[in-house]
Amino acid sequence: MLDLEPDRRDYENIYEYCSMCGKCVKNCPANAISLIYGKSHDACSDFLDKTAEKYKPRYGCGKCQINVPCESNIPMPCNSK
Repeated sequence: MLDLEPDRRDYENIYEYCSMCGKCVKNCPANAISLIYGKSHDACSDFLDKTAEKYKPRYGCGKCQINVPCESNIPMPCNSK
């Protein structure tokens, strides 16, 4: 196992980098995320429970956090790209 130090993040809230682009909504295989209602922890947990047996010992999903603009920094506003 590698001992890695976590990157320092310049934010205090996990939603500070969110630009409401909807990419995480499209990535979620459980359809557990909505721009209007946020994340349904129940729907996410249900999906993980259904898939855990197939993919054990690895457990989890994280697809909503991959290849999204807010993954590693504050996204640029649309008008400054």
